[in-house]
Amino acid sequence: MTVKFEDTNESIHLSLKNHSLAEMESIAQRLNEYIEAFRIEAEQEEKTLQLAKQLELSGNIKISIKRTAFKRPPKYQFKYNGEIKTWAGVGKMPLGLQELLKKGKKLEDFLIDKSGTAKYMFKDSKGQMQTWTGKGKKPHDLEALLVKGFPLENFKI
Repeated sequence: MTVKFEDTNESIHLSLKNHSLAEMESIAQRLNEYIEAFRIEAEQEEKTLQLAKQLELSGNIKISIKRTAFKRPPKYQFKYNGEIKTWAGVGKMPLGLQELLKKGKKLEDFLIDKSGTAKYMFKDSKGQMQTWTGKGKKPHDLEALLVKGFPLENFKI
């Protein structure tokens, strides 16, 4: 049996076949943490929408809330037809990059960050995706998530 859980921060691919009961309980705990974080985020979004509707009904304020999909940061950068193009490494590979690979280049040649400096990804207090290298002081919003009990491993890229 395979369990696949995806959100904007992390994908977890697990084969439960060879796990002990303790390991499966740990996995269940992590999934429950994700569910709780998602529930809190959904509740906050609902409260924001309700407040916006109330303010609009008062007649003095017009509020427009736009939900945006998570946009992955580019992982690859290449020059094609004189233009610099990027690709996040997800979805269909751009034709220009396909052509360069056919000419003998390697995908690794186009990595934006060959050292892999961004090691953690999380949402800040404003709901924006942020990254941290794992070096130096932890960002305040990431520290707040850790204080709430979310393990640092949950935010690994």
